[in-house]
Amino acid sequence: ETGWLLPVSGLQHWLLGVPVDDQPAVLDWDDRGLLRSLQQDGWQIDYRRYQAVGGQHLPDRLQLERSALRVKVVIDEWQLP
Repeated sequence: ETGWLLPVSGLQHWLLGVPVDDQPAVLDWDDRGLLRSLQQDGWQIDYRRYQAVGGQHLPDRLQLERSALRVKVVIDEWQLP
């Protein structure tokens, strides 16, 4: 309805800090081995911050960009099954 083309197919993976399988990607890792940025499917995803959840680190601040569209995502709380 907004006219924005959001990356619905990749979003589930990107929110977890991993690329979509079987698609080319450019990855940049930080000193701790956490994904700092990801380029995939025409999107630039920058991981701004992680939080410890159940013994692993998950992103809680990220920014997705493609052309003139910029989406900032803030995750207040992760709930793992």
